[in-house]
Amino acid sequence: MEVLIIGGYGTFGYGIADLLSDEADLTITLAGRNLGKAQVACKTLSGEATFAALKLDRNGDIAAQIETPPDIIIDASGPFQNYGDGKRDNVIEYALAYGCHYLDICDDLDFVDHIRGFDAHAKENSITLLSGLSTYPVLTAAAARELSQQMDGITDIRAGIAPSPKAVMGRNVITAVAAYAGKKKVGVLRGGEFTNIHGLTETHRETICVPGQKPLPNILFSVVEGPDPQELPRHFNGLQNIWMSAGPRPEFLHRSLIGLAWLVRLKLLPNIAWLTGLFYKTQSFVSLGEHRGGMFIRASNETESRSWHMIAEEDDGPRIPAIPSAIMVRKWLRGETVPTGARTAITDINLSDFDTEFSKLKITHGIHNDGVKGRNLYEKILGETYNEMSEPLRNLHRIEAGKTFEGRCKVTRGKNPLSHIVATFLRFPKASPDIPVKVVLTKDGDKEIWERFFDGRRMVSIQEAGRGKQNRLVIERFGPIAVYLAILVQDGRQVLKTTGWSIFGIPLPKFLTPGGDVFEHDADGRFNFHVDLVAPIFGRLVKYEGWLTEVKAE
Repeated sequence: MEVLIIGGYGTFGYGIADLLSDEADLTITLAGRNLGKAQVACKTLSGEATFAALKLDRNGDIAAQIETPPDIIIDASGPFQNYGDGKRDNVIEYALAYGCHYLDICDDLDFVDHIRGFDAHAKENSITLLSGLSTYPVLTAAAARELSQQMDGITDIRAGIAPSPKAVMGRNVITAVAAYAGKKKVGVLRGGEFTNIHGLTETHRETICVPGQKPLPNILFSVVEGPDPQELPRHFNGLQNIWMSAGPRPEFLHRSLIGLAWLVRLKLLPNIAWLTGLFYKTQSFVSLGEHRGGMFIRASNETESRSWHMIAEEDDGPRIPAIPSAIMVRKWLRGETVPTGARTAITDINLSDFDTEFSKLKITHGIHNDGVKGRNLYEKILGETYNEMSEPLRNLHRIEAGKTFEGRCKVTRGKNPLSHIVATFLRFPKASPDIPVKVVLTKDGDKEIWERFFDGRRMVSIQEAGRGKQNRLVIERFGPIAVYLAILVQDGRQVLKTTGWSIFGIPLPKFLTPGGDVFEHDADGRFNFHVDLVAPIFGRLVKYEGWLTEVKAE
């Protein structure tokens, strides 16, 4: 099977070719106006597929530039947000004339709607023309369908993409955003009606957290253009509100964009297109934070709310828009039936189709049941991964009306004299090779009270779900000190990672944040704990490890 990728040496075109490089039955031609770049790209690709380069100007006579029509044409040339009604028809017309399937990764609202005009012609020629094979709207729709399976209808969808702060946005993307920032050009669904609002001027905060994994920091999102508010109502009955967003980082740069968008909205600036070059160059100098990006999609109705979260590590985030095209090529290669006609690709790809491609990359995803009440704290935080833990761990955190546990533990203190002062102030246990330990767990509304007795010495803390910027975290309070904990599940163990702390509600410097190796696990059918608390400057404060079994009330 022969695949021609227009823009094949660009970020997304090359990504499609790389994803498909393991298919021995594919010949993939990377095409573009610069033959040299296409040839270099071919040399850097490896795998079972065969690669070739072609000089092609997509705005010229396509037929005169292609010697043998391919089986599939993928248009991966930008700008993806500005295809324009009719401006890209020459590639589609070539596909219709020569019997080629056609895919594009456009997320231009008008174009993905415009392609339906070719539906009858495509069916007559028994070919498939699919538009919008990008994160918005194909992945959005796939996740929304998955979320809806355990819901009684969806009325609201809110989604956001947060690129890694170290991922450089292309100039075309920045140009498109600058064109609608502050302008009443961004489409949303509001009260069941499609309408336009001012780009970037509506905001929302969200913590992207794949269940059982370290979350991204709480991120500011602002409304952006996408085809979803127009396309999703065609496939989900009863939708009333759709709001698509992006959360670029660092936040101060994002807030600068939002501020400029408001100046445009208030007609104090005509536009911010003239700042495109500055923002493009600036982003590479302010890439602060971990090299992790992600996406969330929240589906809700009057009584239910579920959200899908995805996190991409390192350089794998920019690969996501390439995945839908690779999925479709593999479907044809395997001989799967793909309906003919021209449409947005929303109905052709399910979330399960992404799993194979995700598994080859550092990409994970999962679902939270956000609207379910009455669950215990850790089940609420961990979502679907809560059930991956063993029964002794689940049982301890299933506090209900209250539980008591008893066992034994070993306690070790640090060697720094200052650490002893801090440990004593916090009422941590004294060093001992073997002492009895008792844990009494009770609830006060949504809060959990943890009373620990080490050889009779009482240490108490209060745990609750974080809110706002600490959403998806557990906050553990020791008097005026609050510690923010990410709850992870790794190989059946529950791991607690400190992400920050405060005193009397005042955030303390992150470089002083206490850490250490803290986890719970199952050994010999019993709940086991390992707590090794280490603080910068002071070193180890305390380490206590042991086991607990439940004491049943008589």
